[in-house]
Amino acid sequence: MKKFKVIFLTFYTLCFLSIIITLAIVLLKTDWQFISDQNKAKNFIPSSDIKDITDNLTLTERGRIVFYASSPVLMSGEDFNNKCNNYKNDTYTAGCYYEDENQDEHIVVYDVGGTVLNESGVIYDFSSYRRIVALHEFLHAAWVRLSDSQRDDTCNDLSLVAEQIDKLQSELINYSSDDLCTEMFARIGSEYMPFFMSKNLYTDSAIPTRLSNLSTEAKNSVDKLADIYEIYFDIYNEGLAIDYWKNIIVLTEFENNLANFEASLAANSDTINQMVALYYQSPSRMWYYTVMAAIEDYNNDVARYNSYIETYNKIYEILDSTKLRTANDYMNL
Repeated sequence: MKKFKVIFLTFYTLCFLSIIITLAIVLLKTDWQFISDQNKAKNFIPSSDIKDITDNLTLTERGRIVFYASSPVLMSGEDFNNKCNNYKNDTYTAGCYYEDENQDEHIVVYDVGGTVLNESGVIYDFSSYRRIVALHEFLHAAWVRLSDSQRDDTCNDLSLVAEQIDKLQSELINYSSDDLCTEMFARIGSEYMPFFMSKNLYTDSAIPTRLSNLSTEAKNSVDKLADIYEIYFDIYNEGLAIDYWKNIIVLTEFENNLANFEASLAANSDTINQMVALYYQSPSRMWYYTVMAAIEDYNNDVARYNSYIETYNKIYEILDSTKLRTANDYMNL
């Protein structure tokens, strides 16, 4: 009888241990971060602008949950600068991602509005600009949700891709070593990944680089990165990235044209001064009309140049009403 009791107790002990082990495995496998994200996202009420941005980013269900769990907001003027300057240095211009003292996450996007400026041959889509900023900052939130081993492996793949893109290399030097991996993750995901994954053969000059331009090793890294990115958003949606690069190209060309125009005006001014000097040395009616015509053309060019400057200033007044950044800074997120 005693032997039977021992066997009976041992059976229940094994059952109890089995239940404990099963529960432990379940607990270990439970994605507590995702459960937390779900609860935060459920309680977050997005503004109409944030909802519009979310829809245009073509986020997956998980991506939408992570985005809303990070409490995305639009801010402008001093509110934006006061909020973001507490957590970032001069490497950002239009957005920031940070955790506060309570470890709550925040995504702040500079509110440039959703208008399209069309003046002086410049077409600038501000709604496209703020969407790409939102995607960039969202990817910082996605980055912190990777495990330590995932971040190590992903950072290596990001580096292999980044070293193939000259423009990106020139921008990454602005970041500290601590921020480098998350910045590569945000930049490559928002600005380049849609072009690497596109099945269409675009000839659009707005496309900065293509998968075919990468080394075999970098192409393999793109495939591994795609597995991570597509958890959060549609990596095949190249339209948003194309609009972003069109903005960059338009503004860059406009700045270059302004610089060339200014140099041309300076040269024309010197020429007119020489013509006036020659007129006083040897006055004539024909020479007088020639000089006056040149001066009239010059004044017309100055008026046109001033109108271009007004357009240029309008863009940057919208991009940052507090003027805390230089013109070149706006070429980078």
